[in-house]
Amino acid sequence: LIKLLAGKESERTPIWFMRQAGRYLPEYRKIRKEAGSFLNICMDYNLATEITLQPAKRFDLDAVIVFSDILTIPMALDREVEFKEKEGPIINRITSLKEIRELECKKINFLEPVYKTIHKVKTEKPKNCALIGFSGAPFTLACYLLQGSGKEGFKKCVDFFRKEEDYFLKLLEKLEEFISIHLINQIKSGADVVQIFDSHAHIALANNKLREYCIKPVRKIIKKVKNETEGAYIICFPRNIGSKYTEYIASLDLDGISLDHNINRKELIKNNNKEVCYQGNLSPETLVEGGKKMEEEVKSIISDFSK
Repeated sequence: LIKLLAGKESERTPIWFMRQAGRYLPEYRKIRKEAGSFLNICMDYNLATEITLQPAKRFDLDAVIVFSDILTIPMALDREVEFKEKEGPIINRITSLKEIRELECKKINFLEPVYKTIHKVKTEKPKNCALIGFSGAPFTLACYLLQGSGKEGFKKCVDFFRKEEDYFLKLLEKLEEFISIHLINQIKSGADVVQIFDSHAHIALANNKLREYCIKPVRKIIKKVKNETEGAYIICFPRNIGSKYTEYIASLDLDGISLDHNINRKELIKNNNKEVCYQGNLSPETLVEGGKKMEEEVKSIISDFSK
């Protein structure tokens, strides 16, 4: 993985999965049941280390992803977060302009267990297995902070940035700062690579704000992270932005790009002139189905990206 992100040739295609422990490994389910809550695991570096390494013990993976969540940053911003069964995350959302003005990372030490997890995983993982840290992008975190959950298509967030764009941009600016600190700390703790997840970038795109709300903030984060760390590799995942992937890649100093399964990879390869490491594009449904269909699709993806 590191060779490819560095622009070098690799003897084989690296393999890892976005959600390593998934919800599927029996050893993960056992810990999840005993821990009481998802966040209890994220904040317990011993448990988080064990879960991070579980997939590497079962499979010959080329990378492991630290067990954490993008909503640890809102928690560090003193917003209460709860994960409800079958409902997803519920956040004490921002409801006033005053809250945005006063938003500070008062509990930066709250994220210390994440860094301890990374440090511990670094010492225990297989030698040739890379370690990936991550964070949510400013726009995606802003969606959760203003909506309070992942429901209703983030209507409250959309209403807010349409009516109060200056304050929304201020919120993104503050999140840029916190996210940069979080990613830098992960790299300094031992992460070989960090990934920025913009899971709701499609909402910005639908409102003709992809460049202003997603690309510009992430560009500033990448610059800060690379200025503060030596040899940092960064992967971005702007989910569901379709043909705008080309513009996104061209606009950022990224090393890798994660692709949706519904992206036309041949068109992307044709239109993208930038040297970048591609990751993903396999349909989750195909992965679950497995068998011959999955093997054929994997071979097709590797073949297309090898040309």
